[in-house]
Amino acid sequence: MKRSDEINRLIEETVNAAAGSITGGETLSAIGWDSIAAVMFIASVDEKFSKSLDMEALAVARTVADLHALIGTD
Repeated sequence: MKRSDEINRLIEETVNAAAGSITGGETLSAIGWDSIAAVMFIASVDEKFSKSLDMEALAVARTVADLHALIGTD
């Protein structure tokens, strides 16, 4: 599985979206993203990718693509 797909799956789990429903072009507001989702996502990214996300950087993210950019899709 590509890293971008793994990130999408984490986002789906975070916002309780159906598997395969997040494609990368969505705005965070459209998928029900809120502050609780942000905290849950930070913990999931740390666990899955051993990467610490900065809460301030995450707070300015507006799209799923922004989340990908914060994590890196190498």
